[in-house]
Order: sequence, then structure tokens, then C-alpha cells
Amino acid sequence: MIWAFIHHRQFLKVINVFGRMMDSSLIPTTDVLQGLVICYTELGALRLGKATHGHIIRNNNPADFDSSALETSLVKLYARCGNIHLEERCFNNILLKDIVSWSSMIEAYSSHGYDREALALFHQMLEEEVRPNGVTFLSLLSACSHTGLVSEARELFDCMTRKCSIAPELGHYTCMVDVLGRSGNLEEAVQVISDMNVKPDARIWGALLASCRTHSNSKLAHFAAQKLMELEPNNVGYHVVLSNVQADGGKWGEVENIRNTMVEMDMRKSPACSFVPEICNS
Repeated sequence: MIWAFIHHRQFLKVINVFGRMMDSSLIPTTDVLQGLVICYTELGALRLGKATHGHIIRNNNPADFDSSALETSLVKLYARCGNIHLEERCFNNILLKDIVSWSSMIEAYSSHGYDREALALFHQMLEEEVRPNGVTFLSLLSACSHTGLVSEARELFDCMTRKCSIAPELGHYTCMVDVLGRSGNLEEAVQVISDMNVKPDARIWGALLASCRTHSNSKLAHFAAQKLMELEPNNVGYHVVLSNVQADGGKWGEVENIRNTMVEMDMRKSPACSFVPEICNS
């Protein structure tokens, strides 16, 4: 029942069921406790999560059950709530760390700006002969993007595609385009897009466009903006971006043409709408 509620994101019902179990003096299994921790993670309920963690410590003997999945859930809870110290402690308590455990901790480091720690943990994982997956690499590439670690990003992408034979997805490509573009390697970023095994989306072109404007490459910025327009021709934000690109290059005639097009299509510019898609959310 609890996992059915979780599947349908009815987290408060899970908490209610657990409360009734405790009132009936029933002993919750590891699966039940894991489900409860997942609910608190989704709700961002750190205080309740810590209370459950305390219950686990007081009432369960780690030798009596496999707690790896439960400890991994606790890692995710503390990562969600930003408590690095407790998530590290939970991770270190996992006796048999699987790829989910490692990836969860790497993702936690990456999402909270501990980018060097994420990379160091990745190398430790390889030393333990645990094979990374696509989620692992997405967190690592995101860390590289945050910090501008271009060489490390190239090495990770090569490791993922060549050594691990993992096909990149849109998130991986977005991070690569972002980290290359931010560092001024615009042509290399374009080459990454050309080599993609999936169709580029707005995040990809938005990442390239943002970098082109940063590095004053109006020609490539216009190209990226046009690609955004092709994806969603009725999106007012993209028209505004293209107008801004033309203005950057002093092409005021083109700016006027775009604005006339927007009037003809009955588009209205939202306040402060210089739209570039959100980059590299991993």
C-alpha cells in the first residue's frame, strides 16, 4: 500500500499509514522506512526525516537487515535539504555501496557546489571497480559546467562514450555545450551539437546562444537564435532573443522587422523577457 501511494505521489497518505502502524505497535520493515524517507525527501521535511533517522538508529540492528537502500534514501534526504555533513555520514555507513549509492552522493556534491569533491568521489568509485552510469556522468558534467572545468569535462565525456559505451542524452550534451561555450570554445561546442545522436532541443541552442552573446559572436548567436525560432516559431521569448541578438550587432532594420512580425502575430513582450532557456539542470 505504501509504495502504491508513493508511486502516485500521495506522500501525506504514506505518513498517515506509518502513524497508524506506530499506534498499533507494529514494527516497520526496512521497505516501509525507506518509503517514509522518500516521502520526507519529496516534501523537503528535514525535521521529520531526521526523526525517522533517529528511530532507525535506536530500533534497528544493521546486522539484521540490508540497509543499503535505506541509507541511500537518507543520503538523498539530506542532499535535498542541503545537509552535507549528515549525507556524508550516511553514505559512509553503507557497507555495500552500489551504483545508486555512489551516484546519489556524487549528485549531492554536484548540486550543492562541491564540484571537486564530486570528481574525487568518482575516481574513488572507479578504484572500487563500480561501473558508472548515465546519471553519474550527468552529475559530473554538471559539476564541470558549474566550475568551468573544461579539460575534465572532455575527459568525462570521452570516458562515458568510448570506455563505458554510454550513449549521451540531451542533458549530457547540454552540459558539454555549456562548459565549452562559457570558456569560449564556441566552434567545439558547435561540433558537439553536429555530432549529437539526438535532435538538439531549446536547452542546447539556448546554451550556445548565451555563450555566443557573452563572447560577442553575433554571427553564431544569430544562427542559434534562428534554431530556437525554428523549434517554437510562436514563442514570444525567442523572438525577443533574436531581436536582442540583432540589436547587439547594430542591425536595427532587422530589429524593426522582428518587432513588426511580433505585432502581426499578436505577440506581447513580457516584462524583462530576454529569454534564454535554463541551462544544465542536473
